[in-house]
Amino acid sequence: MTVFLPTERLDVLTKGNLSTLSRKVHGRHSLIVVMYLAAFLQEHVLIVGPPGTGKSYLARMFFSQFPGRTFHIVCSERMSEEYLVGPLDMKLFRDEGEYRHKTEGTIVDAEYAFLDEFLDLPDTTARCLLEILNERTFTKGKQKENCPLRSCVAATNFSAESEELQAVQDRFIFRVDLEGLQSQEDIHSALEKTVLNRDDKKLTSLSLSALSKIRQDIESVILDSFSLEVYSLLVSILKPLDTSITDRRVISCVRVAKAFAFLSGRDIAQIDDFIGAITLCLVRKPSSEISREIGAALTEVKKDFRCRVYHWLVESLSNDCRGKKNGITRMRLRTEATHLRDMIDKDFGASNSTDGARAVLVFDSSYKILEECREKLELVVRELLK
Repeated sequence: MTVFLPTERLDVLTKGNLSTLSRKVHGRHSLIVVMYLAAFLQEHVLIVGPPGTGKSYLARMFFSQFPGRTFHIVCSERMSEEYLVGPLDMKLFRDEGEYRHKTEGTIVDAEYAFLDEFLDLPDTTARCLLEILNERTFTKGKQKENCPLRSCVAATNFSAESEELQAVQDRFIFRVDLEGLQSQEDIHSALEKTVLNRDDKKLTSLSLSALSKIRQDIESVILDSFSLEVYSLLVSILKPLDTSITDRRVISCVRVAKAFAFLSGRDIAQIDDFIGAITLCLVRKPSSEISREIGAALTEVKKDFRCRVYHWLVESLSNDCRGKKNGITRMRLRTEATHLRDMIDKDFGASNSTDGARAVLVFDSSYKILEECREKLELVVRELLK
């Protein structure tokens, strides 16, 4: 899995910890980026991969940079919910007949959690996590507690099959499929950094206030109506092709798009931010069918956007020329608008593609060229109407 996201700003926000972790755990840069996104958004990550791929090692190191307590447990098929939420208070039960779990030191009062071999949990045990992961509360009869949980990372060697485990798995907005290192270059680099231990740099502690500030900045990113319209179109295409896309994931994906925009240095989320979020959070089963459908949809979106920009050009000219008696000025403006329109048509004609991957790559550049055209027209109009 590759995350197409500029990481320079992320490295600054994490005080260089992104680079340090990427050096210490070779070949896991994209996974580390996803884990930071989850930490900033207070979401959860599910890592699926074979044994020995560094899942546990990375999770323990990652959470060590954050303030607060981390709950870590290796799950098993015979584990009861008491291992996760604490044993019953037998004294309270004997004295007052009240069932109450002693939650101190459990996932209920932890800021961060790492659940290893997560999907080995029995269905009945996994059920107790639904409320904790989603609502951040724990309820058992009369007992109700608020959970300070910020982010949970779970690791497993396989995907869930039972409906109960799939429901819990849906609480993990981010899912990353890992493979062992394959290339000779990656294997050699990993050997150098582990066997020879050449990198002993420690992670810098990140304060709670810094994390809160990052989250507030992400939430302040603006969503424009056109990008949301395109996003809803793409989701409507994807849903029939992948039944794992739930309404919860669709809504959460919007916040991920905001994070993409923020980390790319933008105050307004653009369509390419939504495409990045979709690739990361919604498309779990990439296929040629999904690629074709998304590619065709983006082609239609681009045509629609071209029409909108052309109408914007015409409307701008009409407004700026209204009341003007200078026919030469009006003609020069219309000539300039036609030239800009031809630039747009040429760009879209060259980048037309029904291939999903190709469409995603060219869409970002097309979008930016259109914005540049709009800015250029504004300058021309102001200059000619002085």
